[in-house]
Amino acid sequence: MSGAPARSNQDALPHPGETSLEEIHLAVHRGRFAAEYWRSLTVRQRMKFLRSFRRHLIRELDSLVSVVQSETAKPRFDLVGEIFHAANLCRFLERQSPKWLRPQSRPTGLFVHQRASVVHEPLGLVAAITPCNYPIVLFLSPAIQALAAGNAVIVKPSEWTSATSAYLQSIFDQAGIPEDVIQVVQGGPLTGKLLAGSGVDKVFFTGGREGGKAVYQAAAELLTPVVLELGGNDAMIVCEDADIERAAHAAVWGAFFNAGQSCIAVERVYVHRDQADDFTRRIVELTHRVTTGWKHSSDQHDFDTGPIATDVQFVRLLQLIEDAKRRGARVLAGGKVIDRTKRCLAPTVLARVDHTMRIMKEETFGPILPIQSFQDDDEAIDLANDSDLGLAASVWSRSRRRAKRIADRLDVGGVVINDAMVHFGIPSLPFGGRRGSGFGRTQGREGFNEFVQTKSVVTHRFGPRLEWQWFPNGTKHRALALACRWLLGR
Repeated sequence: MSGAPARSNQDALPHPGETSLEEIHLAVHRGRFAAEYWRSLTVRQRMKFLRSFRRHLIRELDSLVSVVQSETAKPRFDLVGEIFHAANLCRFLERQSPKWLRPQSRPTGLFVHQRASVVHEPLGLVAAITPCNYPIVLFLSPAIQALAAGNAVIVKPSEWTSATSAYLQSIFDQAGIPEDVIQVVQGGPLTGKLLAGSGVDKVFFTGGREGGKAVYQAAAELLTPVVLELGGNDAMIVCEDADIERAAHAAVWGAFFNAGQSCIAVERVYVHRDQADDFTRRIVELTHRVTTGWKHSSDQHDFDTGPIATDVQFVRLLQLIEDAKRRGARVLAGGKVIDRTKRCLAPTVLARVDHTMRIMKEETFGPILPIQSFQDDDEAIDLANDSDLGLAASVWSRSRRRAKRIADRLDVGGVVINDAMVHFGIPSLPFGGRRGSGFGRTQGREGFNEFVQTKSVVTHRFGPRLEWQWFPNGTKHRALALACRWLLGR
């Protein structure tokens, strides 16, 4: 989440104050000069820098994990996974960016005497405003893509992961990335709004809906384009012919990984009524095995899921559980506070839920798994689409044709069949949502195109010195009308 409120426990690290408008303008000024230099390099030279960064990132793996854990208390496995994804994305872009940035020839149709092409150019200076739930990969994903496309970038990370972002910038420095090509400005929501309205060429925001609206409004003052990823309320549909054992394991992992603080976490499960009892029973059994803790005891014995990021979110999760219970939900597992000062909430499974409950309509962003049964595919699809959010979903069935038919009717940006959350980890796939989950894409060719601007180039190859459509017109409209009928009217 972006712009997280203050923590109140004694283990909280101090966070930086807001960056002033003058400091942001200075960063933009420096970034524009750096962008001109970075753009002047060949694609091969830029990829050489990215390759150096990737290798330094892996060398610093243990130290980086320790720094992030001091701020977030996340399990080591989760943090190593973030580094893996970021390095994998970097390697993917090293290979694909040169291909994507080549000029592309385009057909000219009836204008046979012309040659047409499209070139891809950097935007210039882009801003990335990133949250604290994945402080490594959500910092690096937009930064790496921006750099690969030839842009300079200013990152405003969460104020609760300032040490992590400073360490990441130091790794860029170690890799030899030229000065000011990537900058970090520290601060909270106000800094994010100031940066969005500072005149950068594009803003990439990942976080909550309210923060996204504020950034969008600030950027609109200068007509700055924005890509928004605002989270989801992702549904999992389990058909009666699904592999229940695999689906149950995926649901537990998808709901409780990173304490449920993932935009593509499994937040709602709809299971066919014929399998509902067996599936729910298995979910409860697996949930009781999930370990929750604060930091790690050793490299060999890590816990499965960690604390909630902020006090405000922790309280909100308790309110969601209480709202569901008041409306008739039954707690089958968890629902208890393990450690209030550490913000540790036991993984929670809810049954007898329906769409009158907030838990089924809002983004949960916590370790809560509600389960509701359905009668047929149409009902499951209607329930899954009954949300203002549309980021991702998963469908479970042994029939690929049936699963694909259901997936085609889900109003979301990404669907996974017989798996969960995996599509974000595939660098070639575009990632983003619909409706209240935002707009625009990151990753894949489609996401890479968000970091470039296209220019059409037409070259006269052969033909007369004077074009037929040039002045004077005279009676040439008759010949043009004849050509229209003969060439285009049949």
